[in-house]
Amino acid sequence: LSSIMEEPQIPITPVPLPVVMTTTPTAAELLRLIRRYTREEEWTTFQAICSPNQFDRTQAAKIFSDLIDLCRAKK
Repeated sequence: LSSIMEEPQIPITPVPLPVVMTTTPTAAELLRLIRRYTREEEWTTFQAICSPNQFDRTQAAKIFSDLIDLCRAKK
């Protein structure tokens, strides 16, 4: 009988997922932020309000949805 060689086991270490600590702003905070950006100009961009450096795509989508809700409520 021939002996069967076992393959050496290579340890696989889990890669930790990045944790996003930033929470999305409340409606009141969002309104304050918009007012701050529109103090000198009548308009601002969504990117100025929701910087990609601060928020991930899921959070940006939530903020955009909240912004639309505020517009719908005419705040």
